[in-house]
Order: sequence, then structure tokens, then C-alpha cells
Amino acid sequence: MSVNPYTSLPTTSTCAEIAVPNAATPGSTVEFDGDVTDGSMNVLAVDLNDILSVFEIARTHLNITISYSGYATAGIHNITAIDWSNAADCSLLSESTLSIQNVVTDTNFYVAPVTLSREYVVMTVYVTGGTDAKVDVDLGDGSLSVPICQVSASLSVLTYNFTYQNEGSFNLTVSAYNFVSNVIKSRIVDVYEHIIDLAISGNSTILTPPGSGRWRVTAGTGQLPVKNIVCVWNMGTNYEDTINNIAMLNSSMPHEITFSYGLQADVGIQTINVNCSNLLSSQSLSMNVTVVWDNVY
Repeated sequence: MSVNPYTSLPTTSTCAEIAVPNAATPGSTVEFDGDVTDGSMNVLAVDLNDILSVFEIARTHLNITISYSGYATAGIHNITAIDWSNAADCSLLSESTLSIQNVVTDTNFYVAPVTLSREYVVMTVYVTGGTDAKVDVDLGDGSLSVPICQVSASLSVLTYNFTYQNEGSFNLTVSAYNFVSNVIKSRIVDVYEHIIDLAISGNSTILTPPGSGRWRVTAGTGQLPVKNIVCVWNMGTNYEDTINNIAMLNSSMPHEITFSYGLQADVGIQTINVNCSNLLSSQSLSMNVTVVWDNVY
């Protein structure tokens, strides 16, 4: 066999390539590939940085694969490989690292409480197994957490605190991964705005008949917009509750109702009560209305 000599190590080449994988699991077969596109003879040597230091293989074709299954435990290995060809200037030296990693066997997460406040979400992530694992948390609203690196042979527990910019339903996803594995878990979470600053207003005196009036619930200066709330009204002692589903309540979109008092028994002071709630919070409001019977009518 004849290989053209060179005066310095061939760190670059236009006709040779060496492929070293990023990672493998302990005990698995690792393959190193050398390929040249010119010449009739090829020699690939790999320094495995392990018990066996060097493999050398010569072939009469231009692609060579070295297989090795001697990495029994997790760790980082420096790999040096060189591929020679008998073609002029068609050799390459490669220096890289190989990670032998344990797979991530499982991941899961818990969010407390079940009903989530938009402003403050606490999540605990559990990762089982894995070497040099990273965890990504996708909140489902376009935000992605900074990956957290951790090394564990058994169980790792991570805690996240975060805030959603808006309330709604989101697909919260956790990914635990390294070079050799990727475990993904997700579920839908519902996050809500606190109901803290609502006010009731409307007619304080009603003449009946006809007895018609209008009342509204408005958002105060301390109330951020709230979606999908339920407001339950009671218009006085002679009337049953009425339920209203409200898609949006904010400073420019109040919730309004109209009601007519029509009984002579309504005469006097009636107390209007309304309770507006979501699954996270609620606020009760009330006001008095004087009902006057119009004897002239």
C-alpha cells in the first residue's frame, strides 16, 4: 500500500470527511466513518481514548467504518481520527468529543394548584435517569424557558416559577432530553385573572309600573381584563337568581342587565346582589333600590 506523504497534519481537506457521532449509550456500538472522494486507497485511524487506543484499517475502497462497543459507562471521550488517501492533498485530521450518556427514562410535572393564577404559577418537574439532561418548559403561549442543565443517575427535581401574560387555556409542555433521548409530557392548563376590583351601579329609584331599570358591573382601575366569568344576579326578595355568562369584562366593556319590577309587593327597598366569579376567585356586590308604586298610572 502506498500513501502520499505530507509535511504537516492535514487539518482541512476538500475531498475527505470524518464522521464522529455526538453521543451514544453505554455498551452500544459506536461507528466512526471516514470517506474520501479521490484516490484508490484509504486508511482510517481512530484514537478512542479508552482501553484500546488506536484502530487502523486499510481498504481498497473510499469509505471506511470502524465499529466499537467498548464504552461501558457514561462520560466524555476525546476522539482523534485521521483519514489518509493515496490521492494528493486528500487527507484529513479530526479532533472532537464523544458523549456516552444514559437515557432519560421518564419525566413528568405537577402544577399547583389545579386552578392557576395567571400572575403566579409554580411547577415542579421530575426527571428520571439521564446524563447531562436539559429541561425545556414550553408554556404554550409562545414563551420558552431557559434550559436548565442537570446531571442525574436516578431522580432530579426542578422547580419553576413563571407568569402568563394572558389568561386562557394553554398546552404546557415539558421536554427532558440529552443527545441520546428525549421524553416529552404535556397537558392543557387553564389560567385565570383574579377578580378583585368590580363595582355595581344603576338606577337607585324605580317607579312601577312600568318598573324598568338598568344596572351594570364595571371593572375598577385595579382590575385587569377577565374572561369567561359568571355573574349571578338577585333582584330582590321576590325573585329567583338569574345567571349570565360573560365572555369579557374590562374597563371599556361593562356587564349590563335590564329588569322590571312589576309586583305591588316590590314596593319599598329592594337589595340587588350580584356575584361575579371564575374558577379562581369571586366578588360579591350589592346596592339598594327604592321601588315606588305609581297610583296615578
